[in-house]
Amino acid sequence: MNDEKRNTLINEYNNLLREYMRIPQEQINRWVKDLIFSQTRFTSEVIVNYHCDGLFRARTHNRLDGSDKTLFTCESQFWNPPAEICKLGRCNDVNESLFYCSIELSTSIIETKPIKGEFITVAKFQIKNPEKYNGARVRLIGVKTLSKLYPIKDVLGEDYERDAEGLELDETLDELFHKRISPETEKLYRLSVAVTKSMLTTLYDREQQVYVEMHGVLYPSIERNRKHFNMVFRPNHVRYHYAIGELRTFEVIENNDTIIILKERRIGKLKPTIRSDPFDYFGISWKNSNDEIITINK
Repeated sequence: MNDEKRNTLINEYNNLLREYMRIPQEQINRWVKDLIFSQTRFTSEVIVNYHCDGLFRARTHNRLDGSDKTLFTCESQFWNPPAEICKLGRCNDVNESLFYCSIELSTSIIETKPIKGEFITVAKFQIKNPEKYNGARVRLIGVKTLSKLYPIKDVLGEDYERDAEGLELDETLDELFHKRISPETEKLYRLSVAVTKSMLTTLYDREQQVYVEMHGVLYPSIERNRKHFNMVFRPNHVRYHYAIGELRTFEVIENNDTIIILKERRIGKLKPTIRSDPFDYFGISWKNSNDEIITINK
């Protein structure tokens, strides 16, 4: 990237940070896309066959059996939420539903910011047909951090390095994506949403002249101080390839600056009924557990 183009992008970037509240979302999306394709070649890091057998999603509730409004009786309550109730988030726009998850139970719990006295139910999703699953095509946000984390560092290899132009792009996207958000600054999510939309853009292979859909994005976890990572997938990809293997409900005994202490209260299994469609949802059969105590270090 020449100096003139770099200075132009820096000026646009600073203006974006100043004016993000009033700039239309489509304009922010377009700026991020232009930033990515301002290079001579698109060099965001892609893993074409990322495998993870266990995906964890957690949700908090104020009663052991659910919430004041809803009892947990169907597996649909642990997949991605209906689009019409989705608020602006780290990766999703308003009324856009994506599948947020982690490959670690502990990370999925920490991400919920649990409150002492409440409950957390964690669903573990497993691959339906491992021998037929070719993995997900995912892009990485914050490659410098992710390249040092297991298992990403094993996928990229010990000698992994980014070229200077690619690293500069990664760090700019990382900064836009990972801003800390408070209730007063939640509109900053508009920046990370724009990054996500660009990273989920269908991949065009100029040599083979084919379009390839991206399935998801990997990014370092702010709540884990970048010591682990989260993922967001297009819901249909996970729905097609994964199924809930087990549900575990925990009571939050303690949550302080260093640890979370949980007591396992019940375990859920999907009821083995016949589906009329592969995307039908099963009911859940719950049973009490042995009150195992689990301690999670932050």
